[in-house]
Amino acid sequence: MTRTVRPETAVDGSAAADAVAGAPAREAETLRHEIAGLRATIAARATLDMACGVVMAVGRCSLHEASGALLAAAAATDTGVEEFAGLLVEGIGGAELADPVRSALRTVLAQLPPTSAAAEAGR
Repeated sequence: MTRTVRPETAVDGSAAADAVAGAPAREAETLRHEIAGLRATIAARATLDMACGVVMAVGRCSLHEASGALLAAAAATDTGVEEFAGLLVEGIGGAELADPVRSALRTVLAQLPPTSAAAEAGR
């Protein structure tokens, strides 16, 4: 017959009992950290989605093309795509777009293929 010894009942179990008692606190801290990361991801995703929408509206392009344009413009300005998207969204909200951001965006939009919506508008 095998007997299970719980940490809190072991002769030298005080350290083990402390470890078991500290487990909920460590788990709670891990969960708080994970939630903070998820919130940051959601906020960044929302900014990227707004920036894609702006590029889609201005460039009359698909989501795929807008995403590529954002990546290309971010690379041209040597910034991360999340940072570039944030600058673009701030610019739409009334902040002044920095010249490198404006120039990179103009360049990548000019490289987009004409779409049926753009062709219709040109008639």
